[in-house]
Order: sequence, then structure tokens, then C-alpha cells
Amino acid sequence: MDRNHFKAALLLLFLLLLFPLLSAHDAKGKPVTLKGEIVDLQCYLVHPDSSVGADHAKCAEACMLKGLPIGLLAEDGSLYLLIGPGHDSAKGQVAKYAGKSVTVNGVLLEVKGMKSVPIKSVAE
Repeated sequence: MDRNHFKAALLLLFLLLLFPLLSAHDAKGKPVTLKGEIVDLQCYLVHPDSSVGADHAKCAEACMLKGLPIGLLAEDGSLYLLIGPGHDSAKGQVAKYAGKSVTVNGVLLEVKGMKSVPIKSVAE
């Protein structure tokens, strides 16, 4: 496994361990509306230059439907982990928007530098 794949796998493991901790608590962060592109974090973290936009949308959607972590690449370049309701994945809410620009409404949570948004709504 090369170094980039190892780093991506390590981050993915961290995200998977973090997800239950975040979703187990009521979201008490700041309400937020963010605009950006829905990305699958596995591909984006391994090869960010080629894992965005319409050319990568089918791959991103397939990865999301497999259950891989989902993010929002905001217009300002910030990256957010998207969290679904309760203990569910966000894939049901956002997989169809893979590679598209959307507006996400939710609550901004930040724990030890990790930014996440439990989704209230998403629309193109």
C-alpha cells in the first residue's frame, strides 16, 4: 500500500470511529447553510484533483452508496463530513447529488479540528 493510500485508509478509519460519537449526541452546534459540491471522501482524499465534478459523479455516487464517507467541498475550499439523521448514513439524502453543486442546511459541529454537518436539508 503506498503512502497516500495508507493516509487515506487511516483517515477513513478515524472518520468511521468518529461518526458514532458525533451522531450519538444531539447536534448543539451553530445552524449553518453551506454551498459546495458533494464529494466522496475516499476518492477526494486520495486524489483531490481528479475526484470532483461531473466526470467523477458516477464513481462518487457508487462509493457513497457502498457506505463510504461523504463530504461537502464548500465554495471556500473547506471540507466537511456530512452526517445523516440519527445513526443513518447521509447517502440517502445526498448520493444523488454526487459531483453537483448544492446548498446544505444543518448544524456545524467541530470536534478537535474535524468539521461535520448533520444534514437538515439539501437541494440543488
